[in-house]
Amino acid sequence: MIAGPVPLDGLDAVPWADLAHAYGAAADVPAILRALARPGPDPEREERLDELDSAIYHQGGAVYSAGAAALPFLLELAAAPGLPLRAAIVELLGQFAALPNDMREPWSSDEHARSCRAALIAGHDLLVALLDDTDLAVRAAVADLLWEYARWSPRAQDAARALADRDAVEPDLALRVSLRLAG
Repeated sequence: MIAGPVPLDGLDAVPWADLAHAYGAAADVPAILRALARPGPDPEREERLDELDSAIYHQGGAVYSAGAAALPFLLELAAAPGLPLRAAIVELLGQFAALPNDMREPWSSDEHARSCRAALIAGHDLLVALLDDTDLAVRAAVADLLWEYARWSPRAQDAARALADRDAVEPDLALRVSLRLAG
């Protein structure tokens, strides 16, 4: 368990009120991220993550400027050992990794999708490191994310190699099968 909240360095430097999510200005995003960063029990934590999910990754693929700004902080939360809901946070990140190459829905933005992908590429090393996490659910979620990421990332070969390396040492049979079939 972590001793204190995840620092979320730089959170206040982001002009959240100037960014948008599905429900308008993203001024509420820092409070949600801070709530997710607090260790210990929180009966509303899952609801807060669902709220963030709906706001920054809306209705299966509409993304907004707040999404790309939130991704580095979500990566930081995913990497914080002992923080609750880390696997669910990685699953949210995985939704961004699975964004279609050609965003055709009228409410989606290619520019924001590209910014989200750039944030994931910047977090490549952290994502690969999560393949060695002690939490099986985190390892499984990041494996799914990396297979999606490997479809479009300029670091696709690195991701595929990391997944193959994990397969060689993964103790969980179901995850090993998933590592082999997903690719």
